[in-house]
Amino acid sequence: MVVDSRKTEEMRIRLISKACPPPATVNGTVIERVTTFKLLGFHVSDGLKWLQHVQMICAQLLSRLDLLFKTTETCVALEYAVHMWLSGLSAKPASA
Repeated sequence: MVVDSRKTEEMRIRLISKACPPPATVNGTVIERVTTFKLLGFHVSDGLKWLQHVQMICAQLLSRLDLLFKTTETCVALEYAVHMWLSGLSAKPASA
């Protein structure tokens, strides 16, 4: 198996604060050290806390709620326009 050091990340699990050892290397290339990463849909942090994951879920939820609100607002405006347009079509023309 060949390890691609450009795509590899290192994360050390820290439950208590200690000095971090030097970064890992593969074939002389230093592996990037990260504090959080996404694994199977979950955001894992180096302290095994849920904060990062909850923040990402809330951001996704707010984005979808904003889209839903904009869609609902557009539908209400279109419904109003259709009623106005249809009432104009069904009205009898004024006789001259």
